[in-house]
Amino acid sequence: MKNLALIFLLVIALFSDVNAMPSECQTNNSQDSIPVTLYTVRHRPPIEVLVVPSMEKVKLGGIIDREIHIDCKNYKGIPVYSPIYVRYDMSLDEVVDSLCESFRVEGIECREGLVPRDVFLRIFPFFKRKL
Repeated sequence: MKNLALIFLLVIALFSDVNAMPSECQTNNSQDSIPVTLYTVRHRPPIEVLVVPSMEKVKLGGIIDREIHIDCKNYKGIPVYSPIYVRYDMSLDEVVDSLCESFRVEGIECREGLVPRDVFLRIFPFFKRKL
């Protein structure tokens, strides 16, 4: 949870910095950055799904794989109405629809951005083995 909060802050910081940089700096910076998408289901506690398409990985809680497929009645005490299913190559709309269906919510908070590779690997050291 702490790691996802840090990546959320990094994504916000990157959005504000990227817009202020000249275009030639953006190109060089994006080559050393990892595109990520963070989906948050607003429950107590919130459910966060991190999708890293360039590494072909999805992270939900302690599970990291190419796809997450969980068929359960509840997840962390939150009722689940249909299997939780997310793949690294799903579109933003597909992930949102899947999570909305699983948790019967109206919307999912979604943040996309670029995180510098070295910062990403410091926050998520277990991805080093996956590179």
